[in-house]
Amino acid sequence: MLSIVGAGPAGGYLAWKMAERGFEVELYEEHGEIGRPVACTGILTPSLWRHIPKDDGLPFVLNTVSEARIYAPSGEHVPVRFKEPDVVVDRELFDRWLVRKAEDAGCDVYRDHRFEGYGEHSLDFRNMGRQVRVSRPRFLVGADGPGSTVAKASGLGETADFWIGAQARFRLHNDNAVRFYPFVGSFAWVVPESRHMARVGLLVPRETRNVHQIFWQFASDIVGDMEGSFVENQPGIVPRHAPGRRIAADLHGMEVFLLGDAAGQVKATTGGGIVPAFAAADALASHLAYKRLNRPTDLRARMSRLNRELWLHARLRTAMDRFKPADWDKLVRACAHPRARAALASVDRDRLLSLLPRLVLRQPRLLTFIRFLARS
Repeated sequence: MLSIVGAGPAGGYLAWKMAERGFEVELYEEHGEIGRPVACTGILTPSLWRHIPKDDGLPFVLNTVSEARIYAPSGEHVPVRFKEPDVVVDRELFDRWLVRKAEDAGCDVYRDHRFEGYGEHSLDFRNMGRQVRVSRPRFLVGADGPGSTVAKASGLGETADFWIGAQARFRLHNDNAVRFYPFVGSFAWVVPESRHMARVGLLVPRETRNVHQIFWQFASDIVGDMEGSFVENQPGIVPRHAPGRRIAADLHGMEVFLLGDAAGQVKATTGGGIVPAFAAADALASHLAYKRLNRPTDLRARMSRLNRELWLHARLRTAMDRFKPADWDKLVRACAHPRARAALASVDRDRLLSLLPRLVLRQPRLLTFIRFLARS
């Protein structure tokens, strides 16, 4: 038996893949509706298609984006034409699609079940105000977000650090290019859902007090320039990846694992976490399949590639946090070189171990920024 707490993308995807492998899977979601509330930028790189079969009829795909613009404080920007377009998803429909795939594969889904902890022989949930106890499974996965109750109850601790995310949807006439502003807060963006609707958002450190003011100053500039109007807020929190964090524990015969935001499996450069969560889920699925057969398996080895990617993102984030406006201006100018732009276009953001060496080889001026990495 495998129990998964949290029916967001990480939990839904793992439930689907484990049910397909013949596991008896139960998926628990604290909210009554899958996919609500929405707190996600929802732009995914082509690495998504390594995990989900590509199909023109996928109901959650709102838009495809073939161009990005990376801005500097000076107003200069680097235009990048992607070799393969990014995908903008409707998170509510995406989550529901994944859970439906899990149900079709045989997974039992329990909505409105909030995980509260463990009894001596049970998992304890709260459903419509009443306590529900179910038998302890052999495997338990906490995919319940950055404030993971599973992590706390299992002695795996809390998320050490996180960003506050402020995002809103606006009616905005735009040219269907995603805009990145790495110098605003910790990171900011404009992601087009269509040529008439966009998500405007930013991340700031957890200790930031004037989040509302910072966001609306940024959003007002964007909306004013693009003649837009407010639709809805979509706030949230995003964990910062902590290299070396424990994500597994053995509780008297029940093996517990953390996945996705609960494990901090997030790109520290941009806050993106869906594709890393899918990569982690694939590694965990193989690990659990070997465990069920009592065969030797090493989860750390299975996740080594992903962990190296996330470690590099974390190092870059520490360096980025030291940048001054003049450093951002210099970086954007260096990346504007045609050879650097070609590198940025050819490898997506979820393959940083491949992208970074290629970028430096094509634009050696980027080596001047090594001093920031050396101090990170």
